[in-house]
Amino acid sequence: MKNLIPTRIARWSAIGLCLAGAAAVHALPVITGITEISGGEANKPVRWTGVTFNHPNLGANYLVKPAHDEMPNYNDRVHQLTGHTPGQRLHAYLVGGEHIMNANDARDNMDLVHEVTVNKDVIVYLLIDNRNGDGNNANPPTLEVNLQWVIDAGFQPVLKGGNRTGSKEVPDEAGIDEAADGAGPGAGLNQWFSIYSKVFPAGTFQLQGNNLGGQNMWTAIVKPVPEQPFVAASAGTLNGFNVELENGSRASVNQAGLVVRLNGTPVTPGSVTQANGVTAISYTAGTPLPSGSTNTVSVEYGLSTGGTATNTFDFIVEYYATLTAAQSVPAASVNTAASGFTARVAQFRTTAMWPGNDLPNTIRRAEEQLAGILIDPTTGRAVTNYAVPGPNGGAYVVETINWNQEMNDGGNSTEAGNFQTSSDPSKPDAAIPGIPGTEPDQTSTDLLDNIATEFVGYLQLQPGLYRFGVNSDDGFRLTAGADPHGAGNVELGSFNGGRGSADSLFYVRVMDAGIYPVRLIWFEGGGGANIEFFSMDATGKRTLINDRAAGGINAYASAAAGADAPDFVVTPYNGETGVWPTDVITAKITDRSAVVNPASVVLKLNGQTVPTQATKVGGVTTLTFDYPGNAPANATVNAEITYADQGTPAKTYTQSWSFKIADYSAFAALPAAAVVPESAIDKTSSGFKVDVYQTSVGRSGFTDNNSNEAAERHIARGYIDESTGQPYENMALPGTGPNGTHIVPVINWSEEFEQNPQRGGFTSANGTGDTEIPGVESGDPNNIVAEAFAYLQLKAGVYQFGVNSDDGFKVTTGTDAKATNGPVLGIFNTGRGAADTLFSFVAPVDGFFPFRLLWWEGSGDASAEFFSVDPVTGYRTLINSPTGIKAYWKASAVAQPRITGYTFSGGNLVINYTGGVLESTMSLQNPTWSPVGNANGSTHTENVSLSPRRFFRVRAQ
Repeated sequence: MKNLIPTRIARWSAIGLCLAGAAAVHALPVITGITEISGGEANKPVRWTGVTFNHPNLGANYLVKPAHDEMPNYNDRVHQLTGHTPGQRLHAYLVGGEHIMNANDARDNMDLVHEVTVNKDVIVYLLIDNRNGDGNNANPPTLEVNLQWVIDAGFQPVLKGGNRTGSKEVPDEAGIDEAADGAGPGAGLNQWFSIYSKVFPAGTFQLQGNNLGGQNMWTAIVKPVPEQPFVAASAGTLNGFNVELENGSRASVNQAGLVVRLNGTPVTPGSVTQANGVTAISYTAGTPLPSGSTNTVSVEYGLSTGGTATNTFDFIVEYYATLTAAQSVPAASVNTAASGFTARVAQFRTTAMWPGNDLPNTIRRAEEQLAGILIDPTTGRAVTNYAVPGPNGGAYVVETINWNQEMNDGGNSTEAGNFQTSSDPSKPDAAIPGIPGTEPDQTSTDLLDNIATEFVGYLQLQPGLYRFGVNSDDGFRLTAGADPHGAGNVELGSFNGGRGSADSLFYVRVMDAGIYPVRLIWFEGGGGANIEFFSMDATGKRTLINDRAAGGINAYASAAAGADAPDFVVTPYNGETGVWPTDVITAKITDRSAVVNPASVVLKLNGQTVPTQATKVGGVTTLTFDYPGNAPANATVNAEITYADQGTPAKTYTQSWSFKIADYSAFAALPAAAVVPESAIDKTSSGFKVDVYQTSVGRSGFTDNNSNEAAERHIARGYIDESTGQPYENMALPGTGPNGTHIVPVINWSEEFEQNPQRGGFTSANGTGDTEIPGVESGDPNNIVAEAFAYLQLKAGVYQFGVNSDDGFKVTTGTDAKATNGPVLGIFNTGRGAADTLFSFVAPVDGFFPFRLLWWEGSGDASAEFFSVDPVTGYRTLINSPTGIKAYWKASAVAQPRITGYTFSGGNLVINYTGGVLESTMSLQNPTWSPVGNANGSTHTENVSLSPRRFFRVRAQ
């Protein structure tokens, strides 16, 4: 284990009462100023609570708030700080403190010095990336490496048991959700920080820099030394809680009159101890609290100064799955002679074009890859499996799961995870079977990525609470059910993303003794690749599943139970969230001993049968269903597929599962009135019309001259050369389009387009090489602004687009000539190196919508890409590429929707109109407009003697 601090670690004594702040927000501010006296990030200076600035990811006028759960941690990233395990919020002693918000780009700056001024005595909590020193996020950082100043300043570890192991021998932890995916407290974690603290008197103190080699920058939270007792540490467990009350500087806890309540009901603590100014209270219920439940604890106590006080805190019970006999199989059906797991390995080529070489790191990708339904967007066909098949029907039987690609041919033999040759006892990493694969024209060192693997095992479990763990690079999903491939199987644990080797720990409650089938899928995109499956006891000891010599849980590789039933796989998978509303339900049913009758397949959604048809090729029956239009936003879909085999009598099988549609209700909607009819589009005008303007001087007059506002003035020729009284000369060469514009097929520009490596995601490495910035000479990329215009052909639906830019951009649509009066769909409103911004919107109808991309460059490198994103696979396609969304830059004049006149003839009203659809409503208060059924596109006759009062309008189509 790493050293926590190079001196003896002692439990806090006299000064210990100052080691945690009150959970309530204190009077602000305590920090009166921070000066970077050396080595700051010029464009990303330190910010702190109460300061407002333009955050590159979170928008303009962002206010740094007091510390809270899931708070943005850096002033140049979306990373969020939260609890250390699922369901755990940020420690109460941190909440409400003043946040010193660094730039994560400052992480490798040894010269950095913050001089912090405070107006009262404070506790400074320093949160440091566990990986410092050896790259391992499972243990505390090694402070002697790059962070000696922390030791020299006298920071000490906070030892309250608030970490993944529950141990008071190692520092408390906080988790980092680097994607800010909104998964909830303690969820979606990529890394962990250990917590250290020190008390500083009112005045000035210094916090210094580090050289973390690309790891996360430290975070500081500052709280005043409290005067009254406070909750210094609190943690919920699956069946209770632990809380520590620490005495204040003016009053201490009087245990007399202590009353502890859980959710309003008095409970009797299992223990109450007082030592060194800390009152520790522990309570354990007889059975676990409900999984995922929110619980409130209140502690009432007397004060040494007289009177009473009450502290409260909430905790969320960590998710745990419950297994009953219904998820088990008869012991007699299990082949107990087949020790271990059955593993099926799949691998796609390492030159995948997504557009990068790595497949997306998602559970969805892994499920589709293993099922053979993941589509290669470059061919339109299912991806090829290049992994070498195993000897057991294409699968391998393995005793334990402790794989590492670096043990394979082409690997570097560097072990990863918890179980290694150096472990006690020694547990060397094993090579991944079937890897390297058989992809032609590649060397063995190229074939270690884009892997998906399915492990099936039958675990022998007794009633009780288990803690399992998976160490993975990249992600995984573990499920259990009587049929290991059942659609509705319960999820035990998962990590749906990419990461370096790291643990995910999770609890499982087993109600009945039995043998339980489990299915573990593991996936890897690029870089490292490893997977371990283990259990962990109350002391934190990890044991590989089926490591029988070490007393591990027994696992068996096969069972007769269910072996004849057809194999079933479906996407979206059970419990999947954020499902795109245009996603297609795909089920694949593979014959085993039982043969599926395709005519028997029925799909129900929320209890209603939907029209669909199953097809069968060979022994595989496939069913697909595409929602007509968009699935409702944020809706939970309960799905059921039934099918029968061809036996006599036929046996019916039912698969039930559910998933949740993404909430797209806040997405911008394209204005239907902006649609240009297809008859007006010039189909010979493929591509974009681009106005490029480059000047010899930079933009000026704005707080940020690399902003949208400055770029709009620039493209409008709003900067005047005082020597001529005219706009500055355009240094860009004119194009052959109207008024000197350039006509380009796609937007994939770089000022150094002939160099290698190229910029962005679309490069010569994946067959989509960069092109020159229209009219701009290579090597002269400064002071540029470009306006690209086109009509994009869209179907009604929800879309995700992206722009990779250096520097900024803005995408708009609208009904005016340049598509600027509609919503801003996407924007990056300052300077940056080449990076992506993704944005989503809704097209309400089919049609050709005008789009305008404004791109600008200040100085340095310059590049731009404009693309769409498949939200399911993550595959990106340049707009107007051969397989992309079509773009046309020219359309004929379109008649504006209007009523051109009306006349009365007898009892009839004759309306003349043009440019759209005639609609009517009975009232202008909360009107309901509907098309007039017998209107013919130019005139409509209404018998006013028979009709009630109606109002008419023309809507563009």
